[in-house]
Amino acid sequence: MIPKIIHQTWKDENLPVPETMPQSWRDLNPDWEYRFWTDDELADFVRDSYPELWPLYCAAFEPVKRADIARYLLLDFFGGIYADIDTTCNSPLSVLENDDRIILSEEPNEHWDSITIPRQLPYLLFNGTMASPKGHPFWAHVIQTMEASWLAGEVLETTGPLMLTGAVMTFPDPEQIALHSCHLFNGDTKFGYPSTSSAHGPYAPLQISTHHWAGTWFKKPKKDYVEKLRTLVHRSLYLMNRGQNLSVSKANALVDKEKLTTKIPAFDPDNLPSISIYIPVRDASMHLPRCFELLTKLDYPKEKLNITFCESWSDDDTPNILDSLVADHQDKFGKIQAVEHSQGRKIPRHWLDQPNHQYRRLSAQAVTRNHLLSTEFDETSDWVLWMDVDITDFPSDILQQLLAENSKIIAPDCTRYPNGRSSDRFTYLDLGLPKNSGYYRLANGGYFRHPAVYHPHKQLHDLRYLDKAPLTSVGSTMLLVHGSVHRSGITFPEIPYCDLLDSQAFGKWAANMGLTPVGLTKVQIIKKDDKP
Repeated sequence: MIPKIIHQTWKDENLPVPETMPQSWRDLNPDWEYRFWTDDELADFVRDSYPELWPLYCAAFEPVKRADIARYLLLDFFGGIYADIDTTCNSPLSVLENDDRIILSEEPNEHWDSITIPRQLPYLLFNGTMASPKGHPFWAHVIQTMEASWLAGEVLETTGPLMLTGAVMTFPDPEQIALHSCHLFNGDTKFGYPSTSSAHGPYAPLQISTHHWAGTWFKKPKKDYVEKLRTLVHRSLYLMNRGQNLSVSKANALVDKEKLTTKIPAFDPDNLPSISIYIPVRDASMHLPRCFELLTKLDYPKEKLNITFCESWSDDDTPNILDSLVADHQDKFGKIQAVEHSQGRKIPRHWLDQPNHQYRRLSAQAVTRNHLLSTEFDETSDWVLWMDVDITDFPSDILQQLLAENSKIIAPDCTRYPNGRSSDRFTYLDLGLPKNSGYYRLANGGYFRHPAVYHPHKQLHDLRYLDKAPLTSVGSTMLLVHGSVHRSGITFPEIPYCDLLDSQAFGKWAANMGLTPVGLTKVQIIKKDDKP
């Protein structure tokens, strides 16, 4: 049961709020033990009671992250109720004493839209006031979720409300958590008025506490007139230099919507579908042996796999090695072949990683993929797996893991080492933030040159507090697509679509048609960097 302990924390004894706020908890609950923790006391507590988490705690350079970690550990170690220092208790806590569940409330609905809608979350939970029995298994799950989310960097996603929301959504025993609307612990919005959301939860319509948002992570944006002018200038240059592009309306007209709505049968491990695997290659002699080894190790009926390597513009011995390996594996798959496709002007190898040449590189890749769809893809294949030749490892049941999602476009998380940062920067969720001058500078010329880090785009390592995440762009390191998507006419744009090309534009096109790609954050493949 929830023990009669109240926890509050602040960096030191000098409180930033009126004494009446913490005093309200003591006055209304005289038979509850009140514990106030300073940052120094919290550090000693974490170091002594959770030595295995001490390195993680020390790595949290932002004080708010350390405060988040500590509040979860206090509830795990002691139980009771945690309340931010800028809260007022409105009624006695005795009503919670006999509960053996975690008790949480949502943020006010008015705080959600820009955070939950892009991520397709049903709610956003509040971590400013929480109640818990001692040693509840949920907190071990929170710690695991927090560790998995650490690379995200931002407070909301690593230790804050988004991480907590993801932990609740992925906890295997949801009946052990009592979820409430915001009214239970924080019925007022950051704007200073009561939330209009409807009250729900086991203890509704109680309003045990009020949060005053004095130390909130919400920040009112400042008006930056210089940035507005800068954005106007760069957007004008972008529009003048945009050039040829595929408009959303024209793209929509190319899609056979009846084929797009084709339902996929539920995943049945005893009746697996046929898959066409397409692997573009160029100068891949050092990668081909490992690629064939991984394909051979797939735990999947080999007669249902049709593999096509498409070689273009190689300067090394790739064609000969590929032909030899294909010949050696003829009897190991339903079909395996190598085709050649070289179209247009050859792009010099040393141009491939240069930002100024990404338009031509990605456009050429799209041409190759569309060639494969037009010449090799037929009604005998249920799915298409697009795959890079230089993947260095993936689980033998990777196809079953992707198919089990029962979505039409699925991407695993590609990393350079287990649980590392996502290395396919084209697989991301666009938060839909307003485009600023930085965007228009990067998109000048019609194609958005995606940098390694771009705040409005969340890669899969930023979303590991979820088991799966909606995507607005997909990379091609490994991408499973249901045949109905390509048959409907959604292919790989060779000219910019929404300032994107190739697989990025494919993902955006599908998302705009209501077919949101899915990224599996817990399913990882490895693609090591072979550069010196």
